[in-house]
Amino acid sequence: MLLIVVCSNPGHPFSSGVTLAKLAAVTMDEQGNETFDTSGALDRLRKSVHLERLALYHDSDRLPWEIDKRWEDISPHEWIEIFEDGINEPTDHHKLVSKWAMNRTYLVYPINASLQYHRLGNQERSDPEIPFEKISLVLTDISLTLTEAQYHDWIKLLEAVSRYKTYMEVSHLRPTVSISKAPYLWWQYAAQATLQQLKMCYRLSWDQIRHLCQRRRRYVQLYVASLQQSSNVNLLEIREIEKDLDSKVILLWRSVLLLMVIVLLIVDEYIVLCYNFFYFFFHLKPSIKKLFLIFVF
Repeated sequence: MLLIVVCSNPGHPFSSGVTLAKLAAVTMDEQGNETFDTSGALDRLRKSVHLERLALYHDSDRLPWEIDKRWEDISPHEWIEIFEDGINEPTDHHKLVSKWAMNRTYLVYPINASLQYHRLGNQERSDPEIPFEKISLVLTDISLTLTEAQYHDWIKLLEAVSRYKTYMEVSHLRPTVSISKAPYLWWQYAAQATLQQLKMCYRLSWDQIRHLCQRRRRYVQLYVASLQQSSNVNLLEIREIEKDLDSKVILLWRSVLLLMVIVLLIVDEYIVLCYNFFYFFFHLKPSIKKLFLIFVF
């Protein structure tokens, strides 16, 4: 898969692509040999998936490919000639790679993976201690790199996507005539588009606000109880509330609640300390109390 972008950052086109040499999935027997799946949906099943040389590359400042034919007219043999050097593992270091794969810069260097899946049959699931399904995944070393030019390209691309998304949200308000013919319509368009963007930022009804406040109070109760290691904490309810929250909001709430619990513990310890002190002081003999006050003040 190849993506060539020339418009997001004028003067700095780039090409990015995903390459994969092989992806195979087969059914295996108990001895690990390839076989055909003739069993039913509830019978034992063994699958093996092999993936070879999966990679992600990004070439900055790369001009668009110049091909004499249209893309749809390229034959399979020509496609292989274009992409083969960048997909298959090089065998001869002295061999010149094609112009399509020269100076390739990888974000994710080629990796290999093997996945084994085993499912017990319906009649073999009598023992709950034995897992009904097993998956094992073996990966080669994964190498990730990101250069400053690659980072800059992706930031510019995301900015272009964001601008286009904003344009589509207000495109129905855009006048059909040019600015010179009806400038007042364009001023009206600018005002309406701005108001629509502001409304989208504050589009919350009173019922939604009340519902969110109730969930926040419930989350506070549950999370404080979990910090205090209470036995009746419903962790599933905490996860259900967190599912609809942004990660930054969760971190903010947890930080505030953790600080509150620490302050409450300190206050409790202070109250106990004061109680013990006054209990000890009022049970002293009058002569010792007098000496103590003289010493302190």
